[in-house]
Amino acid sequence: MTDVIEEIERILLEEREQADALYQSLAAGQEPVSSAFDQALRLFSGDVQAALGWFRAPARALSGRSPAECAITEDGAEQVETLISQIEHGVVI
Repeated sequence: MTDVIEEIERILLEEREQADALYQSLAAGQEPVSSAFDQALRLFSGDVQAALGWFRAPARALSGRSPAECAITEDGAEQVETLISQIEHGVVI
């Protein structure tokens, strides 16, 4: 049972660290993360919680990486923005 608890704690710590890194990038207005997140926010009609949830979740179209992970680089942000555009236009991915 302690193994399960330790695994849950590890996952929660990783998620917290990812959320903190994402928050710092957004707060600093770092391109390209903020641009990609702005588009995600628009995709979810301004619902910050929904946009954050999607931005942090692994995406099959991004080889299992989250949009937040990808958006750290300009090339990755372009992939995220392309994915958002595809979703907006109903392209099946």
